[in-house]
Amino acid sequence: MKKKKCPVCGALLDEDNELRCSRFPICTFQESTNTNLERYIMYDLETSGFKDSDHIIEIGAIYVEDGKVVDGFDKLCNPGIFINQRITQVTNITNDMLKDKESEESVLKEFIEWVHSKNTDVCVGHNIDAFDNRMLNAACKKYRQQMPFHRTLDTLKMARNLKLKERGVVQDYKQETLANEYCHFTYSAHRAIQDVEALFRIFEVLRKEYQQLPIINI
Repeated sequence: MKKKKCPVCGALLDEDNELRCSRFPICTFQESTNTNLERYIMYDLETSGFKDSDHIIEIGAIYVEDGKVVDGFDKLCNPGIFINQRITQVTNITNDMLKDKESEESVLKEFIEWVHSKNTDVCVGHNIDAFDNRMLNAACKKYRQQMPFHRTLDTLKMARNLKLKERGVVQDYKQETLANEYCHFTYSAHRAIQDVEALFRIFEVLRKEYQQLPIINI
């Protein structure tokens, strides 16, 4: 019997599950596009900075089941510090918007409880490993909480694997660019819940393209 190769990276497909690459999660094919991906959390953070020592100021998330958004989580939190003008320009979040909100620790615990109530440890995000999961994990360590996610799908990696830029489909792999040039819609970027709602639409388009890729016999 001929062994089958992953059409994205060329590695052999998993012997026990030919619907995913043996290099998963380094290569996202095809776990990220498997129709058996019935439940997942898609989330986005806004923060006071980009270092692990910085603070979460907003968490936006949706819970997706059977391809439909069935619940959401959207909360600002008071980081206990003043955020600078540069962060306000990026996030559209001001100090006045945060001053009467719950603490970072309180909102983090609420979010973790919300995730656990959904009975899934799969999260989806854009550049999620390099940023959102890193910042969430740092906050969990700070407040002695367990990281709620153990499996991750990164839409940035998915888009790169499809070589959208090399094919001339997009100019770059920013989420706003994927929305505008790949999925042909615009949105107000850099508020967490709007980012997540837009990413859900992008993810569905990416999944459809992955599902159309042929499995190569060797």
